[in-house]
Amino acid sequence: MLTKSTTRTRTTTRNRPSLAAEDLDLARQVGTRLKAARTRARLTQRELADPRYTKAYISALENGLIKPSMAALRFLARKLGTVPAAFLADEDTHWQRLDAELRLASGDWQAATDRFTAILTCQKYDRHFGAVTTQSVTALLDAAG
Repeated sequence: MLTKSTTRTRTTTRNRPSLAAEDLDLARQVGTRLKAARTRARLTQRELADPRYTKAYISALENGLIKPSMAALRFLARKLGTVPAAFLADEDTHWQRLDAELRLASGDWQAATDRFTAILTCQKYDRHFGAVTTQSVTALLDAAG
């Protein structure tokens, strides 16, 4: 006589927030820095992705929808002539601001715009910039250009 064995699966409810939600700011930070580096290198998403990844993957990274693996960061950093830490490190925005201002003073408007935009999209910018807003930086660059 054969008997049927039944196994019950127990479902548990998660009592902590999703780790993906906790890392959303990191994904956005990496994405912003990746896009800025790609734009400076004058590469399309497809050019950056080839031959290992897809344009859709790069787009998802740049929009902060996903986080890259360390292997992906290393691959992308090499193609962009930098190191993976450049996408992860919390830089002091004072140095970023100085770099942006020097580029503006030297007449490199596009690089200055990229640097100021990167600072303003960083969550910490209001602590370092005070009353400076995206509109005032844009107005300054428009007047200089």
